Amino acid sequence: MKRRLLHVALLAPLALGGCGGSGGSSSAPGSTVAGRPYARAVQAEVLRSCEAAAGGAGGAVASCRCALRYLEAHVPQRTLEATEQAILKGEARVPPAVREAGRVCHER
Repeated sequence: MKRRLLHVALLAPLALGGCGGSGGSSSAPGSTVAGRPYARAVQAEVLRSCEAAAGGAGGAVASCRCALRYLEAHVPQRTLEATEQAILKGEARVPPAVREAGRVCHER
């Protein structure tokens, strides 16, 4: 099944430094444990969506990679995916962890 890009509204704060709105161990796809890398396809989606939301802003690639590492350390993959679905349905807003990832990585 072909995966789609993560919703830009979820990842725009990563690219924009949190304005508005880690480890090297492996884990099974769909991990429910924070601190484990996401599946490669999810990592690629996060980076593509984050970089697209940045609109070619300088330093976007480094900031997006930083934000991905932050999210992997603090938000389990299944939670990220569930949050995306809730945002698409209008049932949730961008969570604080996503805004914090953007802020932390933008300040570096």
